[in-house]
Amino acid sequence: MYKILLVDDEPDVRDAYAATLGFLLGKNNIQLEVGENVQFLRNQLLEGNYDLTFTDNNMPDGDAIDTLEELDQHPAIRERMQGKGSKLPVLLASGLMDSIISGRAAKLENMAVTSLYKPTNLPDLRRVLHEYGFQLVR
Repeated sequence: MYKILLVDDEPDVRDAYAATLGFLLGKNNIQLEVGENVQFLRNQLLEGNYDLTFTDNNMPDGDAIDTLEELDQHPAIRERMQGKGSKLPVLLASGLMDSIISGRAAKLENMAVTSLYKPTNLPDLRRVLHEYGFQLVR
C-alpha cells in the first residue's frame, strides 16, 4: 500500500490526479491524504511518512517550493530520510514552472523533486512513478 500526499488548491485537479494515481497504481493499493494549501502540505510532511508527495506549486497561501526548501533541513524530515537511506519523492506540478523553480528543487538534500507541467500528461506521470520505483498496474 502506497501512502500518498496530494495537495492542490483546485478541487477538480485534485480529483483528476487522485483518479489517475488510482488508475496507474491500483485504487486498492493507495492511501491518499488530500489537501488544498501550503499549510496542509507543511503540516502533513512534518507529521506523516509518505511514499510520495504530489503537490501543486502555486497556491493561494504560498508556493510549495518555499515550504519544501524550509522542510528539507527540518530535523524531523532529515532524520526520517536518513533513517530510510533515501530521499522523499516529490512531484511538483505547475502551469508556471520555470528553470529557477527547477533549480531550487534540484538543491534539496532530503527530497527528490521532479517538476511536472500542468496539465500533466499520462505518459510523463507514468514515467516518473516508474523512475521512483512504484509498481504500476497500468
